[in-house]
Amino acid sequence: MNNLVKLIGVTVCIALFSPPTFAQQDDSTSQSQVNVKKQVRTLNRQTEYAVRKQLAATKGLSSNGITVVARGGVVTLSGSVTDAPQIQMAEDAAHRAPQVKSVANHIVIREHGS
Repeated sequence: MNNLVKLIGVTVCIALFSPPTFAQQDDSTSQSQVNVKKQVRTLNRQTEYAVRKQLAATKGLSSNGITVVARGGVVTLSGSVTDAPQIQMAEDAAHRAPQVKSVANHIVIREHGS
């Protein structure tokens, strides 16, 4: 019994006086996460640029009023054009750009005088 009390006392002392330890964040992991985010942003920008280039090269399409946003290969087109056929032309042009997986087309027809 006396040994058990001593053992419990020693265990309590060790628990009370030992320095707390915390998990340390691995700098290489956080750095690689930053690098991955940068690569994703760069790829998104490259995709947006490629889509804008396709829009500008499409004959009969006035792409001045079209905004392009790319996220992971999903391209969103928004803005306005002067007539209905240009909406489909813009979507078709966006599909021709590299890295484009799908296109969400939110382009509307611009009213006259706007």
